[in-house]
Amino acid sequence: SCAVAIPLATNNSSSEAESIVEGQIFTVQRGDITNDISSAGNLSFCIEEDLAFDIAGTVEEVLVEVGDSVAEGQVMARLDSSEWEEELREKENNLLQAEINYKNAEIALDEAVNPYTDEEIEEAEDELDQAEAQLRYDLKHGPESSILQSQEKVYQAQKTLDEMEEGGDEDDIAIKEMQMSLAEAQLENAMDEVEDALGASLEVIAPFSGFITQVNVSGGDEILKGTVAVAIADPTRFEAELLVSETDIFDITLGGDASVQVDAVTLPDLPAKVTYISPTATISSGVVNYEVTVEVEALETIRQQQQEAIQARQEEMRQALSSGELPEQLQEAVEQGQMTREQAEEIMQQMEEAGLGQISTLIPEDLELKEGLSITVSILI
Repeated sequence: SCAVAIPLATNNSSSEAESIVEGQIFTVQRGDITNDISSAGNLSFCIEEDLAFDIAGTVEEVLVEVGDSVAEGQVMARLDSSEWEEELREKENNLLQAEINYKNAEIALDEAVNPYTDEEIEEAEDELDQAEAQLRYDLKHGPESSILQSQEKVYQAQKTLDEMEEGGDEDDIAIKEMQMSLAEAQLENAMDEVEDALGASLEVIAPFSGFITQVNVSGGDEILKGTVAVAIADPTRFEAELLVSETDIFDITLGGDASVQVDAVTLPDLPAKVTYISPTATISSGVVNYEVTVEVEALETIRQQQQEAIQARQEEMRQALSSGELPEQLQEAVEQGQMTREQAEEIMQQMEEAGLGQISTLIPEDLELKEGLSITVSILI
């Protein structure tokens, strides 16, 4: 965009009026041309969360009401602990029994794999050694009947030792292994239940600072695990959902700049960012639109940015006052003939006397956005 000098029309025919008009000179300046997409919408909370109880039980007390402000970590509701303690004891007893069952299954499997002790095997080896020694003796000195008896003893002793060293019955071992796996699974399940019970909270705690939008329970209520107790919202972060036509959607990019104008109050445009672009269309009566979400920058952040800009401007004015030089805007006004040097110096003197610290931010300190406010959003493309 640019500015050009245009003759000003006037009905004053006096030479003085003509000289004033002719004396006004304007500088042509180069600037940016911007294009945007505008759409109406309503503010909604960016962060709103339903908070539920971890376990079932009886509500002991509710410490908040709708509209209350809460701080991060604040307790908002709690359950009666007596029921939880009884349940915990039951789960710990179940864990103890599961440990006993696992140990018994472990012993049974070991006995199935190794049904004989080392002492029993050693005794069988000794009996075999004795039978073999007797056989050697009988082969040299004994009658044939003694030799036959000794050979039978050696055979039986060797058979017994082989069976003992071979181990238990395969089918019995397979059964004991399955029983062992089942006992192990039951033990792990019992351990998880105790761990979950110990890790469960009897309290509903605020995960962030905000205010209460819903309270769904009251003292004495019997509730189930997962019952939503309260809902909390962050009052500092707002967003708006818009519908953008199919002809404009390709010009919008995720993270793109936008501005929001609140219809109910007179404010400067609030900066915003595009945070979501729907991949699917909403079609109504043949009209194709896409849902787009923009998030408004927090007012506190905007105020801080404004204050920093004001402080920078104040410092510039202080340096100009101390050096005797005119600020850039006043110098341009003098050069363009909009005021004299004396008038510019007088303005600077008035600013110095008034005090630069009195400049306030454009966003009032007591202003707070509210859910549902009507807004107009302009997305820069």
